[in-house]
Amino acid sequence: MSGFIGNDGSELIGGLNPSGVVQAFTTDALGRILSAGGYAEQAALSAGSLNALLVPVTDVSSYKAFSLQVKGAWSGTLTVQGSNDGTTWNPINSIVSDNFTVLNGSIFGNALVYGPLPCRYLRVPMTGYTSGTAQGTLELYTYDIPVLTVGALATQSSNWTMANDGTNTTAIAAAVATDTVIKNSAGRLAKILVTATGAGNTLIYDNASGHTGTVIGVIKSTASVGDVIDLKMPAANGITVAGNAANGGFTVSWT
Repeated sequence: MSGFIGNDGSELIGGLNPSGVVQAFTTDALGRILSAGGYAEQAALSAGSLNALLVPVTDVSSYKAFSLQVKGAWSGTLTVQGSNDGTTWNPINSIVSDNFTVLNGSIFGNALVYGPLPCRYLRVPMTGYTSGTAQGTLELYTYDIPVLTVGALATQSSNWTMANDGTNTTAIAAAVATDTVIKNSAGRLAKILVTATGAGNTLIYDNASGHTGTVIGVIKSTASVGDVIDLKMPAANGITVAGNAANGGFTVSWT
């Protein structure tokens, strides 16, 4: 630290700037010391052959993040690599600035990429080469660069359905006395819409052909037209509605 005298005669403090010149600390309107993260730049970088280093081996242990701008007329692959021992090199993920695509180390064209530095040494070799010369400018920062959380982008290629609500429907009229097989294999009994009232309870079985086995659904005789019964019951063998002349009418949703 070095001492300085302010306009009012008070003592100020300061230090050496990166150029080795003594400089007083500055403050905001409330007297708080202003600080800014440091950075280092490597400009006029180039690589025009296989295994040429666009970014030479650089000790980045004093830095937390980097950004690399690649330009020029070239065709090939550049790979951002990191190492702790300076011998074994591994790809470092980086993010393309204009679309937030995450790159697994490899850069295939002109772009501005950035990311954290989880290692001591950094380099960017031309790991695949076809033609031309890539040019670059590297910035190293002593502070973190905010990295957006990248999520998956889902696109709809067909109609979406909710499997738990069923993907098919079967209508059953009231007073059907014979069994109705909804499905003769494993599936799911999803929902039932009451379309006509009945005088008795209606039973639905986990069965491929008849009304025996495990009951997976009951429609009470007190159900009213418009009621929706949410079941979401798995069926290991099939779905069969037991016939009964006292049954009401229903639309069964199933998968």
